[in-house]
Amino acid sequence: MLSKEDFENFKTAIDTVVYIPELAWNDFKIQLQKKTIKKGEYIWREGQICNHLVFLKTGLVRSFSISDGKEITHTFYEKRNFFYDDYSFLSQNPCKKAYQALEGSELVLVSRTHLYSMYDKYKCFERLGRIAVEQAHIKMIQDVELLNKSSSEDNYKHLLSTNPSLIQRVPQKIIASYLNITSEHLSRIRLRISKG
Repeated sequence: MLSKEDFENFKTAIDTVVYIPELAWNDFKIQLQKKTIKKGEYIWREGQICNHLVFLKTGLVRSFSISDGKEITHTFYEKRNFFYDDYSFLSQNPCKKAYQALEGSELVLVSRTHLYSMYDKYKCFERLGRIAVEQAHIKMIQDVELLNKSSSEDNYKHLLSTNPSLIQRVPQKIIASYLNITSEHLSRIRLRISKG
C-alpha cells in the first residue's frame, strides 16, 4: 500500500489525463505497490514478460535493446512518467527491450491483472488505458521521426534545448546510443557546439 503522499502524487498525474470518481479511486488504490530500485537495476530485461504499468515517482529509466552487440537506447523516462513495455504488456510475449534505472528510482506498480479488472468495472479506467496507449504511440512516432529526419548534430541540439538536465544526468555513451552515433562522434559535436 502506498503512503498518502505517494498516492496523491500518483492521483494528480492521472487526474491530468482523465477524471476518476472517488469510488473508483478507492477500489484502485488498494492494489498499488511501491518499489525502490538502485542505479543499474532492471525493471524488465529482454526476454521477460511485462506484467505491470509503472509510474516513475522519482529517478530516471531508459529502455534499450542490443543489436549486433551494440546497445541502442530507445527512450528515457523521467519522474512523473507512466510506462510499460507495450508489446509485452499487451501480447504477454517476452520484452524485446530492457528497462534499466540510470539513477536510484522510486516506482509505483499497477499489475496488469488489476488494471484489466478496473477496465471491466469502470469506464473511466478503460478510457485512461486507451489514452495512455495513444500517448505512448504518439511519443514513439515523434522520437523515431525526429531521430530519422535530422542530422546527428541537430538531434543533439534539440535534446540540449528541450531537456538539458538529461545531458547532465546520463553518461555520454548512452546519449550517443540514443542518437545512434558513436561516443567519439558525439564528442566532436559537443566540441563544435561549445566553440559555436
